Amino acid sequence: MPDDPAATRVEPFDDRVEITIGTLDAGQRLDKFLRKILPGAKLGFLFKIIDRGGVRVDGARARPGARLGAGQIVRLPFGGDTWGSLSMRRGAKPATAPAGQLDVRFEDDAVLAVAKPSGVATHGGHDSLGAIVGARLGGGGALSFRPAPAHRLDRATSGIVLFGKTPAAQRTLVAAFKARAVEKHYVAIVAGHPTPATGVLRHRLERVGDAPAGPKVRVASEGVEAETAFRVIATAPGAALVALQPRTGRTHQLRVQLAAVGHPILGDRRYGGAPAARLALHAHRVALAHPSGGAPLAVEAPIPADLERLLRARGLDLGPSTE
Repeated sequence: MPDDPAATRVEPFDDRVEITIGTLDAGQRLDKFLRKILPGAKLGFLFKIIDRGGVRVDGARARPGARLGAGQIVRLPFGGDTWGSLSMRRGAKPATAPAGQLDVRFEDDAVLAVAKPSGVATHGGHDSLGAIVGARLGGGGALSFRPAPAHRLDRATSGIVLFGKTPAAQRTLVAAFKARAVEKHYVAIVAGHPTPATGVLRHRLERVGDAPAGPKVRVASEGVEAETAFRVIATAPGAALVALQPRTGRTHQLRVQLAAVGHPILGDRRYGGAPAARLALHAHRVALAHPSGGAPLAVEAPIPADLERLLRARGLDLGPSTE
């Protein structure tokens, strides 16, 4: 089978490493490409080996700003052992959860949708969802690309997280979230009974710090606009199950807005919620245009078992639909 021209190939030797640039990595500056593929190398080291002619492109010295073309061969002045150490980020650890534990809700050549459990960070260290998915997917043929979450869920929130499996898909997904072109649907257990039972929450929010406990965001007249549509699905004594559709994407938006109207989310001690085994907030559905072709794509994550237990304990019924 012939080599895939889109994929970048790496051939390590005893005294050098040769990298054949695929179309997925083409067009990048040499220095930026090296910084991406050698995260364990110090910046000064990279510029030194470029400036001294140790890095060759098609056999010739190259400037740091030289643009790489598909089919060009980049030669690095060290062997496979050094490549192995420099291609891993300094201090990095391998992902600790096996890929088989991922709850994959949708996957094709461009998109991976995973249901994140409560208590797992979206971004961050070796045990984050991003690290686990990155270890599973690799770069999709692009040496300088590492799949990353296209958006963020709080560690304590469960639900759907989307990843692009190629550089183009990742860029399109990130742009869609920034442009508010993604429908995001959540459910939450809140204190009390919101009245009226449907409506739109509108506040201005500002960050107030990054303390390990206490609010990180508050309502403030000079803050940025935040808007969330809500609908009460079910009620029980002292609690309600609410469907939420944020129209903006502010940090802790749903948590702050619900607390601001006197209905904090169960388990949200940071914003005044009653103690619980977990934060009772779940991102159960996203809908958007597929990044390859634009066809409608909707992905759902069922209510997880730990949240179902909280619902039953409060006497709440999820009902036939949370949309």
